[in-house]
Amino acid sequence: MLILHYAEKRSGYDAAQRFVLAHRALEAFTWLHRGYNIKQMLQEFCDEIAPPFVPDGLAPVLTDYADYYRRKGVTVPPPGECFYLTGITRDEVMADPGSTMAPIFAYTPPRFLFSSCERRLLERALLGGTDTQLAHALGRALPTVKSLWRTIYNRVGRVDPALLSGNGAAEPGRQPTRGQEHPRRILQYLRHHPEELRPYAIPATANTRRRAV
Repeated sequence: MLILHYAEKRSGYDAAQRFVLAHRALEAFTWLHRGYNIKQMLQEFCDEIAPPFVPDGLAPVLTDYADYYRRKGVTVPPPGECFYLTGITRDEVMADPGSTMAPIFAYTPPRFLFSSCERRLLERALLGGTDTQLAHALGRALPTVKSLWRTIYNRVGRVDPALLSGNGAAEPGRQPTRGQEHPRRILQYLRHHPEELRPYAIPATANTRRRAV
């Protein structure tokens, strides 16, 4: 993952407010990038706000581009005007499980293999709303949204019936039906397993089964 030209402005906030905003931004950044199979992250900064956070478990500075400026015969810009590149790998992060970046690099393959349409519905459902509101937000007909929910319940029920039953036991051969608890349980699971919402490669064994069918 490569992030270029990142910078922040003070925008009139005092130190305490900037501290809170920085950590809220980090929480949002972590949520948006969890669940991907990331092996290395590179991020380019250009401000005087982020550097204090970089040594605090984010990523070490790889270069401050000072050699580039010297080769060009240009004075190295002062802090806040000079770019610098940070980087960290999964192996480096996992050597320190308490690192701030650990949740981003932790990866578990998805189990349910939701389709792209199902993932879009689930991503939007995590923000809340009725089926009618979801249909409007996704530009879909209400019957289509209800049909997607049914396929989601069937898919989850085949892989993990206990997730829908809520009691660890399901009747053999019984297909899950939609109930008020189904969306809540699935969405709660997804909050802790964002890999289910990310693109994935279909396992080779699945391709073999599909060709056989």
